[in-house]
Amino acid sequence: MAKTNYSFEKRQKEIAKKKKQEQKRQRKIALKDAGVHPSEVDAIVPQASGNAALDRLEAGALRAVFGDRLASIPLVTVTPFLGDCAAGNGGVMVAIAAMC
Repeated sequence: MAKTNYSFEKRQKEIAKKKKQEQKRQRKIALKDAGVHPSEVDAIVPQASGNAALDRLEAGALRAVFGDRLASIPLVTVTPFLGDCAAGNGGVMVAIAAMC
């Protein structure tokens, strides 16, 4: 039983690592598509879903893209206050980011 549990935990860590790498890749693609360098970003509106595992992945991906500079970039969290507006979430986040 301990062997099975260890294998499950090991697999979960592998999955989390792949998800973090994918989140980092997606953020870099978004910056490139926008023609923006990470040094030009002056505010971040993260998903901040309130799900501890997802929030850790998101924070790790942001740290990977922005490095030490992340601590000095304001994070504007919307989802914890309004909930997840599904398809409308992006529009709400863009509107709030535009006001920053």
